[in-house]
Amino acid sequence: MARGQKHKLSESYVGGNVVNPRGAKNAKTQEPTVLLAKDVYYEEGGLQRVYPYFHRFATHAKGRWVGRTIYDVFTKEFRDRPKAYYEMAIEKGIIEINAETVSKDTVIRNGDLVTHFIHRHEPPISTQELRIVRETEDGLLVVDKPGSIPVHPTGRYNYNT
Repeated sequence: MARGQKHKLSESYVGGNVVNPRGAKNAKTQEPTVLLAKDVYYEEGGLQRVYPYFHRFATHAKGRWVGRTIYDVFTKEFRDRPKAYYEMAIEKGIIEINAETVSKDTVIRNGDLVTHFIHRHEPPISTQELRIVRETEDGLLVVDKPGSIPVHPTGRYNYNT
C-alpha cells in the first residue's frame, strides 16, 4: 500500500477521500470537511508531506481553570508561545470561549468550551511502502511500517499517520 493512501478499513477513508473527524472541521460551523488525498499530501525529496492547515483545539474548562482569566490560563499552562502571542490571539478571536470572542480578562466558568485555532505544519514522514502482513475477516490488520510513522493522530501528527 502506498503512503498517502488510507486502508479500506479505515474510518478516515471514504471512496478515495480523506475524512478526518478529529481535526479537519470548519472552525466556525463544526461541520466535518471531506478532503481529497491530493489536497492534503504531497511528496518531496523522498518524504511525504502535508500541506499546512488550520487546526481547532477545543476542550471544556478543566477544574483548575475555573475562576481564572483566559489570559492567565494560556500564559501559565501553555508556555510554548510568548505572552504577547496569547494577548494578540485573544484580541483577534483566535482563542474563544463558547464560540465567542472574549477579552483577556474574561473569567473561565465551569462548562465553558475553550477553543484555539492554529496554523499547523506537520513533520514529514517516510514514503517507504507499507506492507500488509495479515488481514483477518473480523477487521484486524497487521502492517509492516517504518518505526518513524505514527500509528494514530497524536502530538504534532494529525494527517501524517
